[in-house]
Amino acid sequence: DKKQKPVKTIQRKGAKNTPSKEKQVKKQPVKKISIINRRLKVLLFIFISILVLLLIRIAYIQFIRGEELRIKAFEQQTKTTVISPERGIIYDRNSMELAVNVKVKTITINPVQIKENEIGLDKIANDISEILGSDKESILKKFKKDSLYEIISRKIDVEVSKKLEKYIEDNGISGFDIYSDTKRYYPEKNIISHVIGFTGIDNEAREGLEKYLDPYLKGIPGKTLSGQDRKGRELSFDINNRIEEKDGLNAVLTIDINIQRMVSDALDNAIIKHKISDGACAIAMDPWTGEILAMVSKPDFDSNSPWSKPYGYKGEWSGYTQKDVNYLYRNNWKNKSIQETYEPGSTFKAITSAAGLEESVITPETIVNDDPIEIEDRVFNCWSKTLHGEETFREAIYNSCNPVFVSVANKMGIDKFYSYLRDFGFYDLTGIDLIGETNSIIHEKPSIVDMSSASFGQRFTITPVQLICAYNAIINGGDLLKPLIVKTLIDNEGSIVLENAPVIKKKVISKETSAILTDILEGVVSVGT
Repeated sequence: DKKQKPVKTIQRKGAKNTPSKEKQVKKQPVKKISIINRRLKVLLFIFISILVLLLIRIAYIQFIRGEELRIKAFEQQTKTTVISPERGIIYDRNSMELAVNVKVKTITINPVQIKENEIGLDKIANDISEILGSDKESILKKFKKDSLYEIISRKIDVEVSKKLEKYIEDNGISGFDIYSDTKRYYPEKNIISHVIGFTGIDNEAREGLEKYLDPYLKGIPGKTLSGQDRKGRELSFDINNRIEEKDGLNAVLTIDINIQRMVSDALDNAIIKHKISDGACAIAMDPWTGEILAMVSKPDFDSNSPWSKPYGYKGEWSGYTQKDVNYLYRNNWKNKSIQETYEPGSTFKAITSAAGLEESVITPETIVNDDPIEIEDRVFNCWSKTLHGEETFREAIYNSCNPVFVSVANKMGIDKFYSYLRDFGFYDLTGIDLIGETNSIIHEKPSIVDMSSASFGQRFTITPVQLICAYNAIINGGDLLKPLIVKTLIDNEGSIVLENAPVIKKKVISKETSAILTDILEGVVSVGT
């Protein structure tokens, strides 16, 4: 046999060495599988990434915003109706009503439900405006809003609400809610307005005792909770939950409204008689307890309509502009008894007398005279053009001779004289149960001239309530008392929750000095000037 010769393959010059067709067929599936694997890995990565992001989002919603969203869901699914508590009544010391609550109604709507009525919105708005006496266009505008709650009218009379209820029932109109409410009413109007103050449309405290006692008077609101659908309609099958309201406490004042009326009339007559243009005030107080029996300030206002145009005001008035409100604060709403300082003048001579008698630099029968006194560059003269000459200190008080009191103050000296001003409470707020009490303005480093002028009530200012508290100490045996205007706080059963007893702040003068000076001051009224 002949041996088979190998076959030589002749390759052209420049041709590449390529694999055979058999080898190509074998390698092709491996390449496709690799591509598919890569694609699957990419898809798997994307899927896992999305899953991780979803888990993070779920965790964020569940754990970070969970409580917030649960609250929002509850609010969307629950209809909450606030039940207003009764604001506490304010009485005078004899149980006469000074601030009471009057039953009224508040009208609200659900605009989504209003739109579902067969009667046109225009007609409903027109009819409602006639019943309420309000503007039709403003009502129609609220009907067309995309909300679940709008207030149509507040604090309307019960009789008006009955007409509205009948109209709604007769015409089968849905979407209206009528709530029971109250508004504040003040039977005495302007007689005690600065003491009582007033409230706003939501019964929020604004001034006077209404504001000072607000934490006790306002009570705690209640509420009813019921299920509602997405349109705000109450679900008939859902059980209502009710949280009971708690009424406010009632306040009994130290004020006697009969004395208050008499003081108010007397002050009006004095203003007319003396042609006073910038107002006045008066306080009546029990010197043994510190209880205020009357506190009147002029000009005043009606607590039922505190934003009304003041008497005698010239010009345009709305009562709600910043300019108007500022005017009210500076004038009609200002309680001059506690919020305005003035030079006490001759009324302060009783304080100088008390200090002089207590320090024994003078006695009622000491002989004095009212000759002019020169202190540094200032000469102090008697107010009378005809000098009184020699007289007893008692007579000098009757005659109100300025030089005599200058002499008494200088015998005591600056430190001792001003220590009595401090003891009588002229450097401090009295702590009366009213907002906005103003303090005195007295020299920090008084000179001998300052003291000499102060001895008869000039060159410094105090409040009327500070002065009457000092006079109480002169009359009652020497005790400086805290002024009281709130006697007790009681609940609706009449049980006393809080009671204010007399508070002695300091012993200022002795009982002996008190008795002597009380007798002299009685003579000032019956005998002197």
